[in-house]
Amino acid sequence: VFLAYGGSLGLFAWQIARAVGVDEVCIPDGSSVFCAKGLLASDFVVRRDQAVNWCLDDVHELDRVNRVIKRLLEQACDDLAADGFASDEVAVRALGDFRFRGQVYELAMSLPTELTAEQIPRLTVDFRALYERTYGEGTPWEGVPPVLVNVSIIASTSLNVPAPPLAQPTAGPFDLTSPAAQRDVFLPMYGKFQSLPVVPNSAFQAGASIDGPV
Repeated sequence: VFLAYGGSLGLFAWQIARAVGVDEVCIPDGSSVFCAKGLLASDFVVRRDQAVNWCLDDVHELDRVNRVIKRLLEQACDDLAADGFASDEVAVRALGDFRFRGQVYELAMSLPTELTAEQIPRLTVDFRALYERTYGEGTPWEGVPPVLVNVSIIASTSLNVPAPPLAQPTAGPFDLTSPAAQRDVFLPMYGKFQSLPVVPNSAFQAGASIDGPV
């Protein structure tokens, strides 16, 4: 099934489907604004990021990193409060981008929203395990401490968006033996005009199917 949504895709989806061997095209209600409708119903999210470049073997830097986390958390929550969300509606999580000292690329891992010295060994173990799962057995660098490169705070809240009513299928295949009208349409895949039946939008009901092109 080819799900055709966004812009004017519904006008030529059947040509794409035929070219790739898909024999059924589904065009959802409101297909041209399908993505916009999803955006309006998605969670409201604020993200704050800052580089900290903390080598985990330097416990004296822990207070500085915690101050960064606290400030980012307050900024993210203040942003949501300014948009009218109560604190008890907000979920907060922290992420850190880690790498071994001397590397270029990082891996993201969950962080506590307040770090303690006792948690540092656990962070090191968790990062080594994540690194090995990502790159393969035996790949973690031995004798090299991890570095927390960036801290991210993600604050989110769910919008109270009512679910749209589900339309019950009531229609079957269209009868095109006596169409309301015919129109000459240029079909690029054939390189010529072809007389096609015209089906008004009002005729489409839930569950309707039609053999194109129309």
